[in-house]
Amino acid sequence: MTVDRIPAARCARTGPGWWVTGRCRLGCEREDLPVQWVGPVEVGIERADLYGCADCLARLRTRVIEEAGRR
Repeated sequence: MTVDRIPAARCARTGPGWWVTGRCRLGCEREDLPVQWVGPVEVGIERADLYGCADCLARLRTRVIEEAGRR
């Protein structure tokens, strides 16, 4: 993953809330597009940073809102 800055108003650095150029690891697996850090993911003893594109993040937000509404 590269950390090239995306020419957008919300882009100035990396980390939560900032966009970088990379691969969506959240669902679609597309490469070389703006992705945002979602957070760390742990599977067993392995840990990795998870990044998602705008489309996959929108789907995730919808699922979270639906689940929150069921509670």
